[in-house]
Amino acid sequence: MWLLFPFWFSVDPNQVSEVAFRDLRFPLLYVLLLALAACAVLRLRGKNEIVEAPSGDRDARAMTRFLIIFMVVSFVLWMKLFSVYRYAVVCEFLAPLTIYLVLGAVLRNPQRQVRATLAAVVLLLVTTAPGHWGRRPWTSDYFDANLPALAAQRNSIVLVTGHDPIGYLIPYFPPQVRFLRIQGYMTGPSTTLNQTDRLMMQAIAEHKGSLLILFRVYEEWHARNALEFYGLQPDRSSCQQFTPGVEPQQEHPFFLCRVTPLTSALKGTNP
Repeated sequence: MWLLFPFWFSVDPNQVSEVAFRDLRFPLLYVLLLALAACAVLRLRGKNEIVEAPSGDRDARAMTRFLIIFMVVSFVLWMKLFSVYRYAVVCEFLAPLTIYLVLGAVLRNPQRQVRATLAAVVLLLVTTAPGHWGRRPWTSDYFDANLPALAAQRNSIVLVTGHDPIGYLIPYFPPQVRFLRIQGYMTGPSTTLNQTDRLMMQAIAEHKGSLLILFRVYEEWHARNALEFYGLQPDRSSCQQFTPGVEPQQEHPFFLCRVTPLTSALKGTNP
């Protein structure tokens, strides 16, 4: 699978992407590099000088060697560490140039190099199928946020949890509202507090207004876990549901809820 990985994800793009696509730049470059290796062996047997670029230009040969080494090393590291196609964007951009230079090294004739490159470009244009991430009808508001009434409270702090990108919702709240992401990729419940955690704890402890929690329905566990770490809990009876029109997962709404102290809730007293 590793040896044929460029062909593997061309057949099954979900190996490297969330959506289906077809891009033959890497498989084509893979084949051309094998052809270049075969040409090098044949030229060695014929005791001819290995020329990796047309017209014997040293700069072109050096550029070809550099790009080949860069592409191979980068692709192997990407395959080992990530195998997420969008993370290979630099190699993706450089692949056509590398294909052009490798064709020159294989054919060793400028006219043939140009003709073969044009044929490769036509092949790639005809066979490429970009990934489709979905579209929605045009509206007067790109995000179509439609925040619930609870969002209108000016003297409040909104605690954010989960891993979905929801920063675009912030401008729809009153400008006085403060946002703290108490859980996410960069922070969250931990036995070792960092300075960001301490500052957020201080801000919550000193806040005199209402506290709200914003989370997506399937990330409620993250919300409860993070709130418990802060000695808080969501008031489920106050939760208001909404789904921005821009969201592709309309079946998974957001919730905006009031937050109460965990100790008060356990004692059965009103916060």
